[in-house]
Amino acid sequence: MVFDQDDISTCIHNYLIGEKKLSFFVNKKLLSMSFSSTGVEVIEGRNVKGIPKIYECFHIDLPEDVYRDGNILDIEQMEYILKKEFENNNISTRNVVGVIHSSEIIGREIKLPRLKIRETEAILRYKIDDYIPIEPSEYVIQFITTESTKEGNIEENNIMIMGIPKRIVKSHLEMFRDIGLRPKKLDICGHAISKLLGMESIINSKYKCKDKTILSLGFSYTGIELTLVDRGHMRITRFIEGGVFHLFHDEDVLVNLSRNDILNKIKIALKIDSMSVDMGEYRDYRVIREKFLKIIGDINIIIKYYIDINPKNKIDIILVHGEFAEIDGIEDILSKLLNIKALVLRTIDNLNSDYDICRYAYAIGGIIKNRGGHI
Repeated sequence: MVFDQDDISTCIHNYLIGEKKLSFFVNKKLLSMSFSSTGVEVIEGRNVKGIPKIYECFHIDLPEDVYRDGNILDIEQMEYILKKEFENNNISTRNVVGVIHSSEIIGREIKLPRLKIRETEAILRYKIDDYIPIEPSEYVIQFITTESTKEGNIEENNIMIMGIPKRIVKSHLEMFRDIGLRPKKLDICGHAISKLLGMESIINSKYKCKDKTILSLGFSYTGIELTLVDRGHMRITRFIEGGVFHLFHDEDVLVNLSRNDILNKIKIALKIDSMSVDMGEYRDYRVIREKFLKIIGDINIIIKYYIDINPKNKIDIILVHGEFAEIDGIEDILSKLLNIKALVLRTIDNLNSDYDICRYAYAIGGIIKNRGGHI
């Protein structure tokens, strides 16, 4: 199926982040699919009074050169794999939410006078290039209201603007339609995780989300999806290149390594100064460690930026999740390097699921209804 420009304009209102067409299916069973370069995390569930109830979860592996950084490189093979896996898992649900990440998605928080949604939409449509450096005709623009403030008689909204390339939107909608799914919404990883953490829940039976600022780090094969969630609202979202793939100086070696082998090598590399390592492998481990520390430096720059813009800002918890979050000792390593309490996402108290939510966090967040404004 091919979409023309009118179709792309329509999906601004019908599919992306916003919820104008969502009310009729929020309590019905639906799929949520979170895409990455190595696979798709699939959730079958529904919203029950604002809380996602999960019935099924499974992972679909994707070969190299099928999907990368939000771009479908081989749509025919992608559609064949998805159809086959849906058949293997006896999936008959057709309503679907897509959750995507890409380094090409641009986000920025701005302040605007407190206006109606349509008025805010009009301002952003005609002045978007004043706020983010994009060619407006090539992007779908979304916004989310993160906070309202008042100084004197002036009321303002903090607005998170997201620019999403239209070709990414179009290709995902085409794919859904071609495999017989009914797309209801496309979301982004940062927004999905902010909804999950905005349920006023307790993480790992101990840490309350309410009124907390949480730095979410979604570890994947190609990078880290960083989202700063302040009291349930997305404030900063970045994709940091430097995932598992980039940690190895010779990426070809990954072809012959299992997931557990990869995690073990990273664990050894991060603890290399405190253990005996064969000298033949010493250089390889040092390279992995140095690249990891460079990633930590990039994360620390974002942390300092957030704290510098307002002396009252602070980060309470670093929350680690994603496909490669189970690096042994990662919580202690991040806590020490960033001087903030870090933990791996294992449970959320009011989430009805026995599945591995550490891996499926973005897909679960995709099911949850939006809290903010939209275009």
